[in-house]
Amino acid sequence: YLVGGLAWVIPSMVVICAGRERVFGFMARRFEAARGRARRDGAFIAELLCTLPVEEGMKWWVHHGRDDQRRPPHDPRRNWSLGTIISVQQQRFAVRTQTLAGLSEVHWIPMAGHTNKADELL
Repeated sequence: YLVGGLAWVIPSMVVICAGRERVFGFMARRFEAARGRARRDGAFIAELLCTLPVEEGMKWWVHHGRDDQRRPPHDPRRNWSLGTIISVQQQRFAVRTQTLAGLSEVHWIPMAGHTNKADELL
């Protein structure tokens, strides 16, 4: 019980002794410093995804960048469209997506852009 009680009391004591603003500032600086790490982690994950083989029939997200305000802020469909790979060539592949009006669009994506290294993505 002593360890469990200390786990609840110590954070409160730190805030009381140091002050809310000081503790908040310290934690905010810690999270701000972690943003660089988050970007590197994101680039690394993107590089891993780019090593996947591209095959017809696979689902693929295509960036449209329209900032669709009908979607919530963190919904990927706000700036991305989910499509299906319909053709794979040596240098590029085609993805078919649907527009907001229900029309079909074909996007050609270069294979070179598909295989970026994490350092290039940053």
